[in-house]
Amino acid sequence: MTALSTPKNIHTQLSTYATAANPVPHEALGSILHQLAALDTDLQTLDNAIQTTADVNGALTLVIQMMEAAYDRKLDADCLRCLLEPLREKLGKAVDEMRWVL
Repeated sequence: MTALSTPKNIHTQLSTYATAANPVPHEALGSILHQLAALDTDLQTLDNAIQTTADVNGALTLVIQMMEAAYDRKLDADCLRCLLEPLREKLGKAVDEMRWVL
């Protein structure tokens, strides 16, 4: 189950019990609480990945500003790669985390 399908599943389960005259069985309540805890963990992972993405965006903005300031100078490809490679790795990891959660 993914973070996208969990709320719908929980809603379906709770809707079943909302229309029933009987209270929610203990087993069902345990399952719903477990799903909510897993969703909380997934959302925290997603929040961290979004923050990493925002950090990379800020770093790329700074790299662009540095490049604009040095527009009249010859660029060293190795230096540029050293600046961009760690950002690419962080962004790739954040995207992988988002895909895993969703």
